[in-house]
Amino acid sequence: MHRVDVADLELGVLRTKRAWDTEMPAPEILALRERVAESDHLAIVFPLWLGTMPAYFKAFWEQLLRTGVPQTGKATAPSILRGKSARIVVTMGMPAPVFRWYFGGYGVKCFARGILKIMGVAPIRTTVLGSVAGRGEAGYQHWMKAMSELGRRCN
Repeated sequence: MHRVDVADLELGVLRTKRAWDTEMPAPEILALRERVAESDHLAIVFPLWLGTMPAYFKAFWEQLLRTGVPQTGKATAPSILRGKSARIVVTMGMPAPVFRWYFGGYGVKCFARGILKIMGVAPIRTTVLGSVAGRGEAGYQHWMKAMSELGRRCN
């Protein structure tokens, strides 16, 4: 198991198609690309910000999956996700049913369908943890137990 704290990474933000096609990502991104290529399952956890993933989290995926740059190792960026399964866990302040039913869960669906599914990840499962600010220690421990069980099952 390998954990990546995206907020701790030094990422460049892609601003142009030319940068996408020609600039090399940081060496730590290339190393992470190899770790992802070697994995079977991805557990992806992020907070909901303004209805979707934080911009820096999106920048991470752009760097990880960009094409057009020289590859190191056996997997190219477009193929590193093919054949893997994923569990997306999203935390948010609003109640989870409000996000799912009123807002349609589109911030998570865009990530699941527009990035992961297109890149060959299947199955993709989602867990939405809402009202996080209102949870006490008992609620937090309940979530941690549930997440640990999902992790044990790689589900």
